[in-house]
Amino acid sequence: MQKEDVQNENTQKQNIRQNIQKQNIRVIITNVLYGTAEEETVPAWEKEVEIDEHTILAELVGLADLSHYYPLSGVFSWNSQEIPYVISDGIVRWNQSYSQVSVFDFIRTHQIQDSVLYAEGGYPQAGGPEFLPLMELWEAAYPVIEQILTIVEIGGLAIGAGKWAASLFRKKGVPPQTCFDFLFSREKWNAFELAELLEIMPEEAKKLLDVSGYRYDRNIMMYVQQPEALDMKEKLGKVNVHES
Repeated sequence: MQKEDVQNENTQKQNIRQNIQKQNIRVIITNVLYGTAEEETVPAWEKEVEIDEHTILAELVGLADLSHYYPLSGVFSWNSQEIPYVISDGIVRWNQSYSQVSVFDFIRTHQIQDSVLYAEGGYPQAGGPEFLPLMELWEAAYPVIEQILTIVEIGGLAIGAGKWAASLFRKKGVPPQTCFDFLFSREKWNAFELAELLEIMPEEAKKLLDVSGYRYDRNIMMYVQQPEALDMKEKLGKVNVHES
Protein backbone atom coordinates (compact mmCIF):
# COMPACT_ATOMS: atom_id res chain seq x y z
CA MET A 1 0.00 0.00 0.00
CA GLN A 2 1.33 3.40 -0.98
CA LYS A 3 2.07 6.00 1.66
CA GLU A 4 -0.62 8.27 0.20
CA ASP A 5 -3.20 5.47 0.44
CA VAL A 6 -2.31 4.87 4.09
CA GLN A 7 -2.71 8.56 4.84
CA ASN A 8 -6.11 8.62 3.10
CA GLU A 9 -7.26 5.56 5.05
CA ASN A 10 -6.16 7.10 8.35
CA THR A 11 -7.96 10.33 7.45
CA GLN A 12 -11.16 8.38 6.71
CA LYS A 13 -10.95 6.55 10.04
CA GLN A 14 -10.39 9.83 11.87
CA ASN A 15 -13.43 11.37 10.15
CA ILE A 16 -15.56 8.38 11.13
CA ARG A 17 -14.48 8.69 14.76
CA GLN A 18 -15.26 12.40 14.73
CA ASN A 19 -18.74 11.74 13.29
CA ILE A 20 -19.67 9.25 16.01
CA GLN A 21 -22.21 10.81 18.34
CA LYS A 22 -21.03 11.05 21.92
CA GLN A 23 -22.71 12.03 25.16
CA ASN A 24 -21.91 12.17 28.86
CA ILE A 25 -24.32 10.26 31.06
CA ARG A 26 -24.51 9.78 34.82
CA VAL A 27 -25.18 6.23 36.02
CA ILE A 28 -26.54 5.60 39.51
CA ILE A 29 -26.74 1.98 40.61
CA THR A 30 -28.47 1.53 43.96
CA ASN A 31 -27.58 -1.51 46.03
CA VAL A 32 -30.87 -2.81 47.40
CA LEU A 33 -29.13 -4.84 50.10
CA TYR A 34 -28.25 -1.62 51.94
CA GLY A 35 -31.87 -0.64 52.40
CA THR A 36 -33.75 -1.08 55.66
CA ALA A 37 -37.29 -0.33 56.76
CA GLU A 38 -36.16 2.92 58.37
CA GLU A 39 -33.47 3.92 55.88
CA GLU A 40 -33.61 4.51 52.15
CA THR A 41 -31.28 2.56 49.90
CA VAL A 42 -27.99 4.29 49.17
CA PRO A 43 -26.13 4.51 45.86
CA ALA A 44 -23.55 1.75 45.61
CA TRP A 45 -21.99 3.16 42.48
CA GLU A 46 -22.28 6.51 40.79
CA LYS A 47 -20.18 7.73 37.93
CA GLU A 48 -20.32 9.99 34.91
CA VAL A 49 -19.18 8.25 31.75
CA GLU A 50 -18.91 9.14 28.09
CA ILE A 51 -20.91 6.93 25.78
CA ASP A 52 -21.27 6.74 22.03
CA GLU A 53 -23.67 5.02 19.66
CA HIS A 54 -21.85 1.70 20.12
CA THR A 55 -22.06 1.60 23.92
CA ILE A 56 -24.42 -1.15 25.07
CA LEU A 57 -26.37 -1.51 28.31
CA ALA A 58 -24.26 -4.48 29.39
CA GLU A 59 -21.15 -2.28 29.44
CA LEU A 60 -22.86 0.45 31.41
CA VAL A 61 -24.91 -1.33 34.09
CA GLY A 62 -23.54 -4.87 34.11
CA LEU A 63 -25.91 -7.14 36.04
CA ALA A 64 -27.94 -4.29 37.54
CA ASP A 65 -31.70 -4.26 37.05
CA LEU A 66 -33.62 -1.79 34.85
CA SER A 67 -37.12 -3.23 35.24
CA HIS A 68 -38.44 -0.09 37.00
CA TYR A 69 -38.48 1.62 33.60
CA TYR A 70 -41.27 -0.83 32.66
CA PRO A 71 -44.16 -0.38 35.14
CA LEU A 72 -46.29 -3.28 33.84
CA SER A 73 -43.84 -5.58 32.06
CA GLY A 74 -40.80 -5.16 34.30
CA VAL A 75 -41.96 -8.19 36.25
CA PHE A 76 -40.91 -10.35 33.28
CA SER A 77 -37.41 -8.88 33.01
CA TRP A 78 -36.66 -8.30 36.70
CA ASN A 79 -33.10 -9.28 37.59
CA SER A 80 -32.54 -10.94 34.22
CA GLN A 81 -30.35 -8.52 32.21
CA GLU A 82 -33.13 -8.21 29.67
CA ILE A 83 -35.63 -5.48 28.86
CA PRO A 84 -39.17 -5.97 27.54
CA TYR A 85 -38.78 -3.59 24.61
CA VAL A 86 -36.66 -0.89 23.03
CA ILE A 87 -37.06 1.25 19.92
CA SER A 88 -34.15 0.66 17.54
CA ASP A 89 -33.75 1.43 13.83
CA GLY A 90 -37.30 2.76 13.66
CA ILE A 91 -39.13 -0.28 15.04
CA VAL A 92 -39.93 -1.76 18.44
CA ARG A 93 -37.75 -4.73 19.33
CA TRP A 94 -39.16 -7.00 22.00
CA ASN A 95 -37.43 -8.97 24.77
CA GLN A 96 -33.90 -7.72 24.23
CA SER A 97 -30.82 -8.61 26.26
CA TYR A 98 -28.50 -5.92 27.61
CA SER A 99 -25.90 -7.01 25.06
CA GLN A 100 -28.30 -6.23 22.20
CA VAL A 101 -29.35 -2.73 23.28
CA SER A 102 -27.42 0.47 22.75
CA VAL A 103 -27.58 3.00 25.56
CA PHE A 104 -28.61 5.69 23.08
CA ASP A 105 -31.62 3.61 21.99
CA PHE A 106 -32.60 3.02 25.61
CA ILE A 107 -32.39 6.75 26.38
CA ARG A 108 -34.45 7.66 23.31
CA THR A 109 -37.03 4.95 24.01
CA HIS A 110 -37.69 6.25 27.52
CA GLN A 111 -37.19 9.90 26.57
CA ILE A 112 -34.64 10.40 29.34
CA GLN A 113 -33.97 14.14 29.34
CA ASP A 114 -31.58 14.60 32.27
CA SER A 115 -28.92 12.10 31.05
CA VAL A 116 -29.19 10.14 34.29
CA LEU A 117 -29.69 6.37 34.17
CA TYR A 118 -30.92 4.63 37.33
CA ALA A 119 -30.45 0.94 38.01
CA GLU A 120 -30.66 -1.41 40.99
CA GLY A 121 -28.06 -3.95 42.00
CA GLY A 122 -27.46 -6.46 44.76
CA TYR A 123 -30.27 -8.87 43.93
CA PRO A 124 -29.37 -12.55 44.33
CA GLN A 125 -28.86 -14.23 40.95
CA ALA A 126 -31.52 -16.88 41.43
CA GLY A 127 -34.59 -18.04 39.53
CA GLY A 128 -38.02 -16.74 40.47
CA PRO A 129 -41.55 -18.09 40.07
CA GLU A 130 -42.74 -19.35 36.69
CA PHE A 131 -44.93 -17.17 34.50
CA LEU A 132 -48.23 -18.16 32.96
CA PRO A 133 -48.11 -19.22 29.30
CA LEU A 134 -48.50 -16.37 26.84
CA MET A 135 -52.05 -17.29 25.83
CA GLU A 136 -53.16 -17.41 29.47
CA LEU A 137 -51.57 -14.01 30.12
CA TRP A 138 -53.69 -12.53 27.35
CA GLU A 139 -56.84 -14.36 28.45
CA ALA A 140 -56.39 -12.92 31.95
CA ALA A 141 -56.25 -9.42 30.42
CA TYR A 142 -59.36 -9.74 28.24
CA PRO A 143 -61.87 -8.87 30.99
CA VAL A 144 -59.89 -5.79 32.04
CA ILE A 145 -59.74 -4.39 28.51
CA GLU A 146 -63.37 -5.11 27.68
CA GLN A 147 -64.71 -3.92 31.05
CA ILE A 148 -62.98 -0.53 30.76
CA LEU A 149 -64.27 0.01 27.22
CA THR A 150 -67.79 -0.97 28.28
CA ILE A 151 -67.75 1.43 31.24
CA VAL A 152 -66.86 4.37 28.99
CA GLU A 153 -69.69 3.33 26.68
CA ILE A 154 -67.65 2.03 23.79
CA GLY A 155 -69.40 -1.31 23.92
CA GLY A 156 -69.14 -1.96 20.19
CA LEU A 157 -65.37 -1.69 20.42
CA ALA A 158 -65.24 -3.69 23.65
CA ILE A 159 -66.57 -6.93 22.19
CA GLY A 160 -63.56 -9.07 21.33
CA ALA A 161 -61.13 -6.15 21.84
CA GLY A 162 -58.75 -8.21 23.94
CA LYS A 163 -58.62 -11.07 21.45
CA TRP A 164 -58.09 -8.66 18.60
CA ALA A 165 -55.17 -6.93 20.40
CA ALA A 166 -53.69 -10.34 21.23
CA SER A 167 -53.76 -11.27 17.53
CA LEU A 168 -51.31 -8.43 16.81
CA PHE A 169 -48.76 -9.39 19.45
CA ARG A 170 -49.04 -13.07 20.34
CA LYS A 171 -47.01 -14.31 17.37
CA LYS A 172 -44.23 -11.96 18.44
CA GLY A 173 -44.20 -13.48 21.92
CA VAL A 174 -45.41 -10.24 23.50
CA PRO A 175 -47.68 -10.42 26.59
CA PRO A 176 -50.35 -7.76 27.22
CA GLN A 177 -48.31 -6.13 29.98
CA THR A 178 -45.49 -5.39 27.54
CA CYS A 179 -47.82 -4.29 24.76
CA PHE A 180 -49.68 -1.79 26.94
CA ASP A 181 -46.51 -0.69 28.75
CA PHE A 182 -45.22 0.49 25.41
CA LEU A 183 -48.49 2.18 24.45
CA PHE A 184 -48.92 3.90 27.82
CA SER A 185 -45.34 5.21 27.68
CA ARG A 186 -46.62 8.24 25.75
CA GLU A 187 -49.53 10.54 26.48
CA LYS A 188 -49.92 11.38 22.80
CA TRP A 189 -49.49 9.24 19.72
CA ASN A 190 -49.38 9.80 16.00
CA ALA A 191 -51.12 6.72 14.61
CA PHE A 192 -48.89 6.55 11.54
CA GLU A 193 -45.72 6.68 13.65
CA LEU A 194 -47.13 3.95 15.89
CA ALA A 195 -47.93 1.81 12.86
CA GLU A 196 -44.34 2.08 11.64
CA LEU A 197 -42.91 1.29 15.07
CA LEU A 198 -45.10 -1.80 15.49
CA GLU A 199 -44.94 -2.80 11.81
CA ILE A 200 -48.72 -2.88 11.49
CA MET A 201 -51.21 -1.10 9.24
CA PRO A 202 -52.26 2.48 10.11
CA GLU A 203 -55.90 1.41 10.58
CA GLU A 204 -54.73 -1.26 13.02
CA ALA A 205 -52.71 1.34 14.93
CA LYS A 206 -55.76 3.61 15.17
CA LYS A 207 -57.94 0.79 16.49
CA LEU A 208 -55.22 -0.25 18.94
CA LEU A 209 -55.13 3.28 20.33
CA ASP A 210 -58.92 3.30 20.63
CA VAL A 211 -58.79 -0.02 22.47
CA SER A 212 -56.06 1.35 24.78
CA GLY A 213 -58.05 4.36 25.94
CA TYR A 214 -56.77 7.06 23.57
CA ARG A 215 -59.04 9.41 21.65
CA TYR A 216 -58.29 11.36 18.49
CA ASP A 217 -57.93 15.13 18.95
CA ARG A 218 -58.58 16.88 15.65
CA ASN A 219 -56.97 20.10 16.91
CA ILE A 220 -53.54 18.54 17.27
CA MET A 221 -54.17 15.59 14.93
CA MET A 222 -52.95 13.08 17.49
CA TYR A 223 -54.42 10.42 19.76
CA VAL A 224 -54.47 11.62 23.38
CA GLN A 225 -54.45 9.44 26.48
CA GLN A 226 -57.75 9.47 28.39
CA PRO A 227 -58.51 8.63 32.06
CA GLU A 228 -59.69 5.16 31.03
CA ALA A 229 -56.15 4.40 29.80
CA LEU A 230 -54.77 5.06 33.28
CA ASP A 231 -57.59 2.98 34.77
CA MET A 232 -56.69 0.13 32.42
CA LYS A 233 -53.03 0.46 33.35
CA GLU A 234 -53.83 0.23 37.06
CA LYS A 235 -56.03 -2.84 36.62
CA LEU A 236 -53.58 -4.60 34.30
CA GLY A 237 -50.93 -4.10 36.96
CA LYS A 238 -53.03 -6.21 39.32
CA VAL A 239 -53.53 -9.14 36.94
CA ASN A 240 -51.68 -12.22 38.14
CA VAL A 241 -48.87 -13.30 35.80
CA HIS A 242 -47.40 -16.20 37.80
CA GLU A 243 -48.16 -19.88 37.86
CA SER A 244 -50.04 -20.83 41.00
